[in-house]
Formats: sequence, structure tokens, C-alpha cells
Amino acid sequence: TTKDKCSGGSCAGGSKLSCDDKDPCTKDSCDAKVGCVNTKIEFCGVKPKQLPYKEAFECATDSIKAWKLGGMIKEKGPVWAVDATPATVKPYSGTCTLNFNDGKSYNCPTGATKVLGYAESPPIDLGKAKIPTLTMQVAGNWEDGQFDDFQVEVSTDQKAWTQVANYDKPSGWAEAKIDLSLFSGKVIFIRFVFMTADCFANETAGVFIDELKIEDTACVSDKSCDDGNICTKTTCDAVSGKCKIENQQPGAKCGEAKACSKLACDGAGSCKTAADPKGTKCADTDPCTVTTCDSAGKCAVSAKTGCDDKNACTAESCDPKSGCVNTPVVGCGTKPLDLPFEDALGCKSPNLKLWTLEGYEKGPTWAVDSTPDALFAPKGTCTLNYNNGKDYDYCPSAPQAFAQDRSAYLPKLNIGKAILPTLELQHAGLFEDSPNSKYENHALEVRVEGDKEWKVLKKLAPSNVWKSLKVDLSAYKGKVIALRLRFQTSDCIKNTGAGPFFKNVKVSDTACKASKDCDDGNVCTIDACALATGLCSSKATTDGAKCTDGDACTVTACKAGTCAVASKTNCDDGVGCTLDSCDSKTGCDNKPITTGFCAPTKLPYTEPFNCGSDSLKAWTLQSYPGTPPLTWAVDKTPGSVTPRSAECTLNYNNG
Repeated sequence: TTKDKCSGGSCAGGSKLSCDDKDPCTKDSCDAKVGCVNTKIEFCGVKPKQLPYKEAFECATDSIKAWKLGGMIKEKGPVWAVDATPATVKPYSGTCTLNFNDGKSYNCPTGATKVLGYAESPPIDLGKAKIPTLTMQVAGNWEDGQFDDFQVEVSTDQKAWTQVANYDKPSGWAEAKIDLSLFSGKVIFIRFVFMTADCFANETAGVFIDELKIEDTACVSDKSCDDGNICTKTTCDAVSGKCKIENQQPGAKCGEAKACSKLACDGAGSCKTAADPKGTKCADTDPCTVTTCDSAGKCAVSAKTGCDDKNACTAESCDPKSGCVNTPVVGCGTKPLDLPFEDALGCKSPNLKLWTLEGYEKGPTWAVDSTPDALFAPKGTCTLNYNNGKDYDYCPSAPQAFAQDRSAYLPKLNIGKAILPTLELQHAGLFEDSPNSKYENHALEVRVEGDKEWKVLKKLAPSNVWKSLKVDLSAYKGKVIALRLRFQTSDCIKNTGAGPFFKNVKVSDTACKASKDCDDGNVCTIDACALATGLCSSKATTDGAKCTDGDACTVTACKAGTCAVASKTNCDDGVGCTLDSCDSKTGCDNKPITTGFCAPTKLPYTEPFNCGSDSLKAWTLQSYPGTPPLTWAVDKTPGSVTPRSAECTLNYNNG
């Protein structure tokens, strides 16, 4: 007060002292002890920054001088600063950041009970921005929860501050966005506040800020709202400047579909891969297979193309290039076929239409084709087989759950007057086998026309090589029969084999008509035909009868119905100067020896005929059959003649 006066023994205050220093950038007040106080107002007179406002917080730049950076300066504790410390946190960009610490951590200085610091921006004019937005990169390490606090505040007068964000420590650099629409049309100040509740666990690096910007993020067109998400529809509200996002309907296409899967919107704004339901049709390049999606989302062969034209007198087949082929069957009718019936079951079998082939619409089926195993159907060949083009893996639901039961039926056959009717075929296949056919049952069955029951002719086992089979049908003489190849499973386990395969089916009368039909090619047997039964028989010829085994070096004769070797051919020509041998094809060979003692002798020639002399080897000494035989020899016999010299002579006698 001024012009104070004494009144009644006390000092009465006069008029209030005016402290106005006429400076609009000072805050004028009066202190009862010191009098007028004129405090400078920060940023007063500073022209507000315009949008867009950007601050990279690089060291020693003019722009950071407009920021008021504070902290525990007097206490020599943590402060807000623009520098490169501590090095444990690398800048988001450039070489420096705005950070709060003491160069190492944000530990309390001596005597302090907590830490507190502010960083305040220059005035920023939000102007006509519809959606002013603060964006910055935040990093660092500080105690979360109720102990340490990093806040962002906004003020329009630097007196009242409004908290607009509060952050826990991020993992690495993280982008922070703050909507400042509450302050649209005003000049604002941004303030970063870091504080702790105590001085415990403050040894970490503190808070770091980089790449700050404030800009109007209001949309200006629908295009500016495009979020790049095909599963959302974005439009711009010109009044509010906000983008309106609507999720596309579930199932909307959001990418190129692949076999058994498609890219579709989920109704929540995401594009997801959706597998087509199991059994959904999918395409392959083979017109002879039906492909559907399996449970794994892959396009797999589930069945073979059905080429049945419902015409009993056409043969159905499928060409991998052109598709179904229906070839007329010569002589097709409803009458049972007379014997012989023969079908090689090749790719273009003319009799195939006479068969009835069962199968499952979306599973294995009996068919004549080249699938699936090259082991049984080499390239370019076909067989009758049961599978789905790959294996026989399938689980039917009805009439018997899990159990497959399908057959391939031959045409009706009139056995008639056949004496020895016989079924011949070749079979192979890979399928689960067990004693008593507990799991898979594969059999050849027969039924007489008029009967209801099928009878098993032969159980068939799996084999990885082709086997020949003959079945006597004599029990069905004079009858009309049906034959079928039946395949059954008891469950859906281990059905990954190729299935059963057949080829070269023939039903004919194999009875002999004459003995020549029974010729087994063995000269040591006598073959005969029993006309009543059509069976051949044979008995051994007399032992010693001539026969040949094709070997010129053996002497053979029949023995117990077989051509046996009696002895080896004697090729000795009795000539000492020949090499005797035998060739199995050409017979004996006697090649002259012209070396050694068999070489031509020059005159004069002498021979003393001494026993055991090597020179005797060049002589050919012949004999005459007898008992004992007469023979030329060099010896001492008979003793009645005394040798002229030495002890031996060349003589001819029998000893």
C-alpha cells in the first residue's frame, strides 16, 4: 500500500500500490515484504508455431531453444535435455533425443525424496485444424504403475494444465498419438511431466522422445481415408474431418482364391484364408477323376469320373485327354453269354460294358483304367481295379458305418454242356490282410441264376506281383451263373494301399477232345484224354526207351517217365595222337596232336620197345574185343617168347 497514515495509534494502510510495469510480458504482483514483483512470462511475445509443427530434437538446433527444459537443476539431479545421453538408448532418428535423466539414470539427487521435471513447448496455434493430432516416438525405461509417471499435458494459458496422456515404459521405440481436438482453434502449450513417488528403483535410463509433430489429420477426401485394407470401406466426413470405417460383409472376396481355399473378409475388417468345406469340388487337369477338397484343405482325387451313359450296350471308358468314351458292344443283349467268355480288361476292352462295376460317388470304385499304381498298370496299360485313383481310403456312413462293400460283376454265363468249365484270371493288389480276413475281405464269388445267396469260390490275398489263378466250375455244369469280384473293409484304418487289380479273365471249357490235346511234350510219357471227364492223364513209357535231352555228350534213356542220362558219350578214337573232346551241341571232336612225341619222325628211326618208354606214346595200339581182349601191347607176355633185347616186346595176343 502507499500513503499509509497513523490513525489512533496504528498505521492505517492507504491505497494499493500499482506494480504495473507496462510490460505485457511480465506477471505483476506485490509482495508484502519486498514490494512489487514483475515476473517474466515465458514465451510471451513469441509468435505461435503454425501447423504442421515438427521437432526432431537434434542437438544445437535453433528450434529447441523455443522449448523450456527443466528439472532438478539446482539439486544437480535429472533434467530434461536434448542430447545423446545415455548411450544405452539409441535415437529413433538422427543423433539426439529429448530425454529426462542425469546422463545415466533418473536417480534422486542427495537429500531429495522424489524426482520431478517438466519440458514445455513453445506456443502452437492449432488454427482451423479439424483434428489436430500430436504424434511422437517414445522410448526408455522407468518403473511402471503407481511409482513413476510420464504424463503429457496441454494448456492454453500456462496456468491450468490438462493431462491428455499417461504412458508406461514401451518395449523399444513406440509411436504415440494424441488427439488434440479438444483444443481446436486455440493456441496451446505441450508439457511433458516426469515424476516419481520415491527414490527407489530409479537406476534406469528414463524417458526419451523423438520425431515430434503436430498436424491436422482430418481427411480431405475418401481417398485420403484409404487404409489399404480391402476388407474395410472408408469414407471421409467433410464436416468433422473424420474417416468413417465400415467393415465389408463376411465372405467378401479379398484376394485370389486358390484350390480348396479362398481369401475372404471375416466381417471384422480382416482378410483371412478360409478353407473350402471338405467335399467341395475343385479342378485338376484330368477329366477322368473327380477332385474334391480334403480335410487338410488340399485338392485331392476323391473318385473317378462316372462315364455311365445308362446304355447297357456301350462300353464305358475315360480318356485322360478327351474324357468319357462310350463304345458300342458288338452282340450286346440280355441273354446269358455262351462259353468261351474272355476279357483282357485292357484300356479299350470291347466287353467292358458287359460288366457291372460298383463304387462310391465320392470314394473308391471298380473301374478299368491305368490308376493308381505303375507297379500293376505300367504306362499305357489298364486293369480292372478298386480304388479312388490313389488308394481305397474312404469311410462310408451308410448302410454300414465305416465298412466298404463293393463288387465287380461279370456278365451272366451259360455253362451249358461244358465238360470241364474253368475260370482263369490274373490278380494282384495291395490291401490290409489278416488271418480270417478280420479287416479286409477280398473274394471271388458265384451265384446260380435263381438263387439268392452268393458262395465264395476263392479267397484272394494281397500280392505285389501278378499271380495266375484257375478255378474249376464243374459243379455248375448245365447252369447259368453269375460271378463277382467282391472287396470289403471292416473299418477306416490303414486303407492306404492301392487296392485289388485284375486282368486277363477267361471262362471256357478246358476239357480235352483227343489225346493230342494232352501232349505234355515228354516222349517218356504216354498221354491220354478221358472224354467223359475232359481230363488228361499220362503214364511212363518202358524204361530204356530212347529219348534225348538235347545234349550230344550224353547217352539218355527213359526212366520212370523222365528222360535220364545213362552214360556219357565215349569220344575215344583209339588214336594216341588225337585230342578227344565233346561239345554238347556238335558231339565228339578228335583234333590231331602234332607236337611232342606226336610230331613227324625223321630217319633213321629206331624203337627198342622198352616197357614204359616215352617214345611208345606216339604209337597207336589197337585191340580186338574179347574176354580177355586181343590187343597190341609193349610188355613181357606171353613168357614163352624171350625178348631179343631188354625185357619187353611189341606183341599181339591176349596175354
